[in-house]
Amino acid sequence: MRLTSSPFVLILLLAAFSFVAYHKIRERWFVCEKDTKLCLNGLLLERSGPQCEFPDCTEDEIIYSEILWNTPLHSWTGVASEAVDFLVPLASRLPNLAVVGGYSQEYIAEYGNGDAQVITHLRDNGITVSEKRLMKENDDSAASIYITQYDPGTYKDDYTRHRCETFDYLIGRVMFETTSIPSNWISACSDWVDELWVPSTWGKDCLIKSGVPERKIAVIPQSIDVIKFDPKVVKHDHSLLPGSENAFSFLSIFKWEDRKNYQGLLRAFITTFDGDDSVALYIRSGKSADQLKGVVEEFVDELNVIKCPKIVWLAHVENKKLPQLYATADSFVLPTHGEGWGRPIMEAMAMELPTIATYWGGSTAFLTDDNAFLLHPHGVIPGYTEEKQIINFDDSDKHLWANVSESDLGKIMKFVKNKRNRHVVDEVRSEARKTVVKHFSREPVADVVMQQLMRVQKKILNKKQVRRNEGELKDL
Repeated sequence: MRLTSSPFVLILLLAAFSFVAYHKIRERWFVCEKDTKLCLNGLLLERSGPQCEFPDCTEDEIIYSEILWNTPLHSWTGVASEAVDFLVPLASRLPNLAVVGGYSQEYIAEYGNGDAQVITHLRDNGITVSEKRLMKENDDSAASIYITQYDPGTYKDDYTRHRCETFDYLIGRVMFETTSIPSNWISACSDWVDELWVPSTWGKDCLIKSGVPERKIAVIPQSIDVIKFDPKVVKHDHSLLPGSENAFSFLSIFKWEDRKNYQGLLRAFITTFDGDDSVALYIRSGKSADQLKGVVEEFVDELNVIKCPKIVWLAHVENKKLPQLYATADSFVLPTHGEGWGRPIMEAMAMELPTIATYWGGSTAFLTDDNAFLLHPHGVIPGYTEEKQIINFDDSDKHLWANVSESDLGKIMKFVKNKRNRHVVDEVRSEARKTVVKHFSREPVADVVMQQLMRVQKKILNKKQVRRNEGELKDL
């Protein structure tokens, strides 16, 4: 019997062909209507409008628009980290995606080789696209979309800088932390872009109340890299939290400003615990250790504290070590007055840290009583009263944020620390990661972005077709 006639050999050849064909197909990532599920670290992700792995997508389902994404990629800000988590999964799905804006290779390198290579490639594409548009070499027959993550105060200048008049559609990413946006943003949102992406329904309502037309607003949540922030993989490192081996450690990460309510955090911690308790508060922020010490000493004198509990100021922690920082802590706490989203809160939840946070603002998109220990506001109070430049010197009564109870915060911190409540704490922190992985990891959010871009592309092409039809009728 000849070997080539063996049914077994034919089956092997067919299997090999199918394997190669399948992986060739996987090299193309387009949006389609199929429903799939992705298993990630044992959790099942339900996904609608996923990236297509099959060869039967139609031409109408491919996003081939030229997309120029303007974003600051040069420092550790929420906007920059949000941008990376948007762009990395989109890069494999959008063949004509490019990036412009502030850029630092040193900053991007901290993300590691994989993400850094993707962002660097997109940045190189951005330089090419910008040069072509300056030379007026863009193809008007194709769809083109401009997306900016800079705040609306920059829209007018960027319109000229990036020749936005040559794009078919302009999108602005907007978020703010109070009940209104600054007055100088309102006209920019209404006049300089076709569409606004906000991260939450709460943010959408704030824009509408500020006078921005509802028809221009779409909700696109933020995402994080749940593979990077994975408690099953990341190991703790007590050198990042000195002395944490023998104490229950609360971690707080924030920008040092009134909005983050650092005063309430320090007062609640100082009055809830004392120097005899095996507990410590670790703060990573923008102040120096000496400045923090001065603030703490003021509160100690003001509150007549005899023995102050341990409060530790953390120096700069590299991006690649952030997951280890979370992994080493016992709980995360941020009694913020208001967030446009709240990335450190979501990162802590992804790391299964028992998370204490304010239930107000953009964070309500992912916080629930099942996945976090919530600080429910005692009404609202005027915001940015001492930093009025942030709100364009508007009346602070128009910019309200959450009034957080220090007493409530102290009680919740004691509850989380108490070993007798460990079963409740474990249930909450487990649910926290499930929420983030299912709804706010990179790929599910990229699906939402792709669906929105598909809608925009169809809108652009329909308009172009109407204009072509009108031109043909005039020629008759």
